[in-house]
Amino acid sequence: VKKSPATIRFILGLTKDENKDMLEEESKMYGDIVILNITENMNEGKTFEYFKWFAKHRKDYYFVKTDDDSFIHLIHYYRDLQDLPRKRAYYGGVYGGNDLDDSSTYTYMG
Repeated sequence: VKKSPATIRFILGLTKDENKDMLEEESKMYGDIVILNITENMNEGKTFEYFKWFAKHRKDYYFVKTDDDSFIHLIHYYRDLQDLPRKRAYYGGVYGGNDLDDSSTYTYMG
């Protein structure tokens, strides 16, 4: 089986959870968990902190940010990304809508 050129990382914020020691141990063992110096959150800057971490620690051409309920078919991504520029490319969409609870408008990237 050909080795994939993709590097998989699980990005987490700091947690007070009892699993913290196990996460740190697994991170050392497999090297696939990055624990950012930010409280674990969904809508308070974790993605931005990940972008900063990536820019500082990785030199890859592309990176993909997904949620834990996403399934990525990497061969399709490889094919689609080949024709995109190597700098400042964005592959995805910008979505938005109205919050039904307070009728505020929101926007997010996907």
